[in-house]
Amino acid sequence: MVRTEQPVWSLKQNRFLSRTMQKAPSFFHARKEVKLVNDLAYRTALQEKIQKKFYGHDTLKSKYVPPYAISAERQYSQAVANLYRRYNKVVLRWMPKIIKEIKQDRDKRMRTDDAVGLMQLIDLYLTKMMNDLKTEEEQEEDGSNLEEQIKAAAYLIRGVVNQGWSKAVERTLGVQVIPKYYDESFYRELLERWFRENMGMISSIPQDLVQQIRDTLWEDITQNAATDQMVKHIQHTCQVSKNRAKFIARDQVGKLQAQLTRQQQTDAGVREYIWSSKNDSKVRNQHRKLNGKKFSWDSPPISDPKTGRRCHPGEDYGCRCVALPVFNKNVIFPWENLSSEK
Repeated sequence: MVRTEQPVWSLKQNRFLSRTMQKAPSFFHARKEVKLVNDLAYRTALQEKIQKKFYGHDTLKSKYVPPYAISAERQYSQAVANLYRRYNKVVLRWMPKIIKEIKQDRDKRMRTDDAVGLMQLIDLYLTKMMNDLKTEEEQEEDGSNLEEQIKAAAYLIRGVVNQGWSKAVERTLGVQVIPKYYDESFYRELLERWFRENMGMISSIPQDLVQQIRDTLWEDITQNAATDQMVKHIQHTCQVSKNRAKFIARDQVGKLQAQLTRQQQTDAGVREYIWSSKNDSKVRNQHRKLNGKKFSWDSPPISDPKTGRRCHPGEDYGCRCVALPVFNKNVIFPWENLSSEK
């Protein structure tokens, strides 16, 4: 089967992505950092405060189970779903014109051995479709901004992680952390990298969608499929892409929550955690087996026995599992009511 050369809209999309990454603003500005007293004073005071909580044991499992950031998943998923609704309108607007060209081509030649020539004509329409899709991404109907919505999802994840950590520390060790410490520059690098990667993925959706539409049309044309079947196939392609976008929302929320959790716990000197799954029908079998078991942050468990893939909670595809901290006597973090505070 003969394939045509790379369409011009594909090249344009690559240049667009390059410009997007160059002009992407830094949304996670660091504010004035929390002033901490001498580390030794912190450590000594904290150890004296929490010692009795261990009852002679070396480690202490968290008495609080941190939640999965479902609110952030909804925020992210809704933003992408709104985008796809507008994408579908664009596709539906251009499909009648494409189908008309296919019908006219068939009526003129009464044969389908020149599919390459027809696809070159269709590529012109797909280029225009691509331009319209990019316009839809850049202009929100309700005046909102897609970048701001993704940023809001990141802040929601950060808030869930911070709240979960504060409650775990307070209920398990009986002390209160200084929340500002984790709201400032602590996560900045992780948040900005996650934001750039996600905006890059979202910016690639139009190109991926148009390529899938093109592949579907190519297959239907070469197989002499009826035009009404072509329309159904394109609609199915759009729906599959929309469902994949919803999965990406869950996947990316889980991954960022996992990254923030790991940085927060290891920064405090927490070396181990308890794997905690959601315990519902969506939990994969291997993750169900990992539930309740203790692992080291330095050595992730096997999450897929078939491939040998290893990961921490939240790092696997679409994973909603979380890591319960296992505190040791040497943990250190900013906490309230230090007598040596300056």
